[in-house]
Amino acid sequence: MNICGILLSAGAGTRFGGGKMTAKLSNGKELGLSSYENLLASVPNSIVVVDANDIRTREMYLTAGARTTLCESSSLGMSQSLIHGINANPDCDGWIVALGDMPFIAKKSIDKVASALRQGALLAVPQYLKKNGHPVGLSRHLKNEISKLKGDNGAKRVIKNHQASTVFIQTNDPGITRDINVKEDLLNN
Repeated sequence: MNICGILLSAGAGTRFGGGKMTAKLSNGKELGLSSYENLLASVPNSIVVVDANDIRTREMYLTAGARTTLCESSSLGMSQSLIHGINANPDCDGWIVALGDMPFIAKKSIDKVASALRQGALLAVPQYLKKNGHPVGLSRHLKNEISKLKGDNGAKRVIKNHQASTVFIQTNDPGITRDINVKEDLLNN
């Protein structure tokens, strides 16, 4: 089964004050690059979606050797970045969708989501303390529905529409719910 990874790194990061993906974590690594390396460790066929106007972020990923695609419509919301990433990998049987501002996800959590897709899940969502997290696994059977999404909620509506068919994976990984939204969040890593 051909599972592809999609790292969504095209957001403006307005709450952060801009430049979020290239901000440094306490270990000296860039936030977005750490998130990419986590995804790549589990899903070797991964791509990063970057805002077409964000030259600094694009250069960071390209310098690291990441397969990168530029999204011209990312300002219309996360759904457009998701659609763009899926369209850049149209022949995949499923996609593992991770967010560029979530660098603390354990490899085993990503592996479990990928495993659920390989076992036939329509959707796979990790949970920590009963809270949904990332990355999310999406089957190719959802491609048409995803292509109609609008706004900044990503695949939330798709997950809601298929709640009964979703495989929820319980984890002991707080990283699946921990993201960096503001600069103060960098102090706690």
